[in-house]
Amino acid sequence: MKIRVVVAAATTLVALLSGCSSGSDHHPDAAPASTSTAATTKPAAPTSIPFTTPNSPGTEADPTIYRQSTGGAGVAGYFFTSPSGNFHCAILDKPIPFAGENAIEAGCQGQAAVPQGKQECAKNGQAMPGFALGVAGPLYGCLGDGGAFYGGTDDPALPYGSYLKIRNYKCSSREVGVTCTLETSGVSFFVSKEHTVLTQGK
Repeated sequence: MKIRVVVAAATTLVALLSGCSSGSDHHPDAAPASTSTAATTKPAAPTSIPFTTPNSPGTEADPTIYRQSTGGAGVAGYFFTSPSGNFHCAILDKPIPFAGENAIEAGCQGQAAVPQGKQECAKNGQAMPGFALGVAGPLYGCLGDGGAFYGGTDDPALPYGSYLKIRNYKCSSREVGVTCTLETSGVSFFVSKEHTVLTQGK
């Protein structure tokens, strides 16, 4: 009877010792290690970039190609269209009245964006936006089809990447639109179907 008790006690002792002899890394009741989740970041909102007019010099065109003896205003000058056909432009030999200004010599007309704060032209096909360079700055008005900046015959296109320079006036043709400048004062306008920029100059 005593032997059985001793054997049972010894067995219990061995079981207890074996439970304590496990390595320190064994923790059956320990909570599982936390896992970190990468923070989700939203893509930045696109930044609005202001429109800027093109200013690359381009190639000078031969003025004789665009010379006509008369135009829509009965004045001789240099007439051209944009390659897209959206705009008719001219640099005239002498001043004509336009939008209350009596001394404009260069301008364009066509289906352009209306300048901010200006009234749209009548949408009946009889009038379209017109732009000109005056002594007081760039001008905006509504002109009829075949107006002041149309030549007497079919106007040749001024190729993209080129410009026409007559006296102090310079008109440049780009895929994004047409720019005309009075170089002595810096007065200019840029026209396209999407943007219109009027610059007062120096």
